[in-house]
Amino acid sequence: MPNAYPSQRLQDWLSQQWCILTGRRIIASDVPWLMGPYGQCDIIEDKYAEILAAEEGLVIKKNEPGSGLIESIDALKLSEADAKLLRPEIIAFYEHTSKS
Repeated sequence: MPNAYPSQRLQDWLSQQWCILTGRRIIASDVPWLMGPYGQCDIIEDKYAEILAAEEGLVIKKNEPGSGLIESIDALKLSEADAKLLRPEIIAFYEHTSKS
């Protein structure tokens, strides 16, 4: 059975051990939507994002008008009922993330 990476914060190590012990193994090709970039234990905050962007050939846009995770909440194609459940602060965060 694998173990969590030992040199990290105790709460991170404990949560990873819990997942290892209680979770189930997955096959990455069966759930490609679940796969994403993996962090590195010694790289945090903006430095990690810059390294990831360089490795993936991405451009980080900073401080541009409207710089958000999405251009408009409409991109999520929520039903009218679901859209009404969103607080304005949540919409503002997703549409203007860099200003939040």
